[in-house]
Amino acid sequence: MNQIWKNKNDYSLRVFNGGFIIVEMPFVGNCYKTSIWLSESYKYRNWTHFEAYNRRSGQFVGTFSRGSFIPPFPRF
Repeated sequence: MNQIWKNKNDYSLRVFNGGFIIVEMPFVGNCYKTSIWLSESYKYRNWTHFEAYNRRSGQFVGTFSRGSFIPPFPRF
């Protein structure tokens, strides 16, 4: 199980605005920094939540809402 976490682009994200996917990000290294970038970007600033997946295995990691705590490296 630890082989799937390599600390480099471990996550892929699906970013939502309400119930619609607005962007899919296949290579994400830090979920917190990505959430800051999404909030500051013009195109994606209306995001409401995102789903994080392990990029290598496709395993669902968690759902994180805007305005709540988002860990940089979630490993549930």
